[in-house]
Amino acid sequence: GDLEPEIREIVGNTLDLRNLAVQDAMIPRNQVVFLDQKNSLDENLSLVRESGHTRLPLCEDDLDRCLGIVHVKDAFGKMAEGKEVDMQALSRPTQVLSPSESLPSALRKLLQKRAHMALVRDEFGGTDGVITLEDVLEEVVGEIRDEFDFEEEFIVRQADGTWQVSGMAPVHELPDGFSLGEDFEEAATFGGVLTEELGRIPEPGEVVSLGNLKVEVQEADDTRVIKTEVELDRPDPEQDDDPTP
Repeated sequence: GDLEPEIREIVGNTLDLRNLAVQDAMIPRNQVVFLDQKNSLDENLSLVRESGHTRLPLCEDDLDRCLGIVHVKDAFGKMAEGKEVDMQALSRPTQVLSPSESLPSALRKLLQKRAHMALVRDEFGGTDGVITLEDVLEEVVGEIRDEFDFEEEFIVRQADGTWQVSGMAPVHELPDGFSLGEDFEEAATFGGVLTEELGRIPEPGEVVSLGNLKVEVQEADDTRVIKTEVELDRPDPEQDDDPTP
């Protein structure tokens, strides 16, 4: 009872960690940025700069053929020395975790292997996504942002009563009035829910009925849903006019 509220929350989150699995914290496959061994060095470095990530999987065509993990400081270090950059030679061994493995077990393995990133693979060898040390720690201390991260409002109530919802919005942060109609076990984000419901990535302009929601996909690319507009078909009468979820 003498603990500060923030400390109590961290302690509670730490205890809850044993109830979470890797699949609850991982980055889904369709949101993973990776380098392609078949691309030129300039193309891969351009992707590094655009992504802002310090570690990226190096693959052949897709995540199922991952050659290793590249730390971008190694590539830029070689360039600073005037040496040739061979992405595959710079790649480090890939750690592999199961989607059903508990987060405490995953954290222990990452720390033991001194690995900051691991692939998440199912029993058939397919890659479901990746998980980083930061992803696990965020389950305990909340979202970790640095000076290079930008603030994004995932869910915004608009003046006309509709909602602007990012495809990256976590499912557990959706407003109480949202009913998805069923449980989506594989999806951690709103865009993932839409993709799982349709069995494919929806097209921009496509309208999807989902539980008590009418969802118009405003932006999407070949890998993910970016932005949607959501209207409640059966509005919750207890909802107020507060524009925040």
